[in-house]
Amino acid sequence: MKWTTQNGDAQQTTDHAAIRKWVGERGGRPTTVSEEDGHAGILRIGFDPPTERLDASAGTSSSTSSTGPVLPFCISTTPKTANLAGSTNSSGASRALDVATGWKEAMRAGDFARAWAISDRDILRPLHPSKHTGPRHLQRIWRGEPLADKHVLVRCYHGLGDTIQFLRFMQPLRRVARSVTLWCQAELLPLVERAGGVDRALPLHDGTPDVEFEVDIEIMEVPHALKVGKKQIEMRVPYLTLPPKSMPVSTDRDGLAIGLVWEVGQWDKRRAVPPELLRHLAVPGIALHSLQRDAGKEELACIGARDISTSDIATLGHLLNQLDLIICVDTMVAHLAGALGCEAWVLLHADCDWRWPLSGCRSLWYPSLRLFHQKTAGDWRAVVEEVREVMQERARSSSA
Repeated sequence: MKWTTQNGDAQQTTDHAAIRKWVGERGGRPTTVSEEDGHAGILRIGFDPPTERLDASAGTSSSTSSTGPVLPFCISTTPKTANLAGSTNSSGASRALDVATGWKEAMRAGDFARAWAISDRDILRPLHPSKHTGPRHLQRIWRGEPLADKHVLVRCYHGLGDTIQFLRFMQPLRRVARSVTLWCQAELLPLVERAGGVDRALPLHDGTPDVEFEVDIEIMEVPHALKVGKKQIEMRVPYLTLPPKSMPVSTDRDGLAIGLVWEVGQWDKRRAVPPELLRHLAVPGIALHSLQRDAGKEELACIGARDISTSDIATLGHLLNQLDLIICVDTMVAHLAGALGCEAWVLLHADCDWRWPLSGCRSLWYPSLRLFHQKTAGDWRAVVEEVREVMQERARSSSA
């Protein structure tokens, strides 16, 4: 099999094991490795797609797909599908891996100018498939077209958490665009319609959008297109508001009311925490509530949590506002809590997604979140014990 590296050198390879291993260690599930039809020089690594539309964490679509802008190596920064320029045993492959790693490091460090420069170089590559072809979550929509004074369609092709996180950029987009229309997940419409900068919101479906526009862009491409800096990414005040309650919501007020989410969708199951560990959080002065959709009675009894889960995201938002604290894994609920300014503690595995720092307890994206990291890959017990200790101190302070 013949490949051409980014610098034009011809290479030969028959062994893809190294690339499979590299991607697998980062949460992917490689299934096929083959030359992409019609694009010589691009190695496509296929992954199992999510098998469920619904995310068990809140009964909603995948909380976060972790896919970012199309990179010289990765279409997804923690890929479900990846493109590699060069061969698996060439210096070109190593450089491509370095580029992808560099983008992630830049994003984590808040060096957004460097991340956007990497994305700029990616746009200039001539090998991108035609727009609107292939799986939606892998499509490169924006190709550098001007947005100023244009009617812009923003496509939301990733998870609910991704849409929530990147809604903060609709206001700065609207400052340059003539109008902004979001084609987004139907579940999010009650929130998106109220978001600053959004002129119109339409429910996403499998067809084509029934709206006229001059330029289209995927929502996760917007910060790159606007070349936003740290000040525009930092969240100083909540940027989501909720519609009026459609039904009463209630929580136990016997002690601190804490909401729990421990399961995730099909993408990167390393994010999930075994529910039996959460029973250690049932301490005096704490009332545990489950926000986990479809949690079994045995799970709830084991944890000692009352089920208050809901499939309605607006209702879920009102529940988050009523709780004293949310303890959750890296899923949509974390983004919803952060965007609403609710206090949440987010439990992260050792090789967490690019949007979270690898160490430290604070997030540039969401000041109301506190992060708890695995020190050892796969060891959730130590993370839960750390949470328990901090939570006990919090309960003592509240009762004093």
